[in-house]
Amino acid sequence: MGKKVDRIELVCYNCGKKYKLIPWMYRQKLKRKTKNTYCSNKCRDKAEVGENSPAWKGGRQKHGRYIKINIGKNKREFEHRLVMEKEIGRKLKKGEVIHHINGDTKDNRLENLVLCVSPGYHSEKYHTKKRKVSGCFGI
Repeated sequence: MGKKVDRIELVCYNCGKKYKLIPWMYRQKLKRKTKNTYCSNKCRDKAEVGENSPAWKGGRQKHGRYIKINIGKNKREFEHRLVMEKEIGRKLKKGEVIHHINGDTKDNRLENLVLCVSPGYHSEKYHTKKRKVSGCFGI
């Protein structure tokens, strides 16, 4: 028969329930990115969501060549569109396009963004050699 090991008594960070752990298991938990301890994986998963997650990166994620921002539970929007919507004070209309002046789609400063009224105007104005059509507005 094995030797009886003294257990460490802890309190769950999420639900407040008291539980006991073998010392080596406690040391394993301390090696995690967060030092919080939980009575179960279910409790940990409930507590470490969004900003409380050890993997949280500020709510910004790469999405192809663009940046998406978390704006709610399971809801993300392109950062350049949010910046322009805030500036003009309304939601963008269907078909309105945002152009990045310096070509860097991750540079979402207002000075680098131009609002175009349609994809056709945007393409003609910024992505062809002919630049006759107006319809893009630097804001």
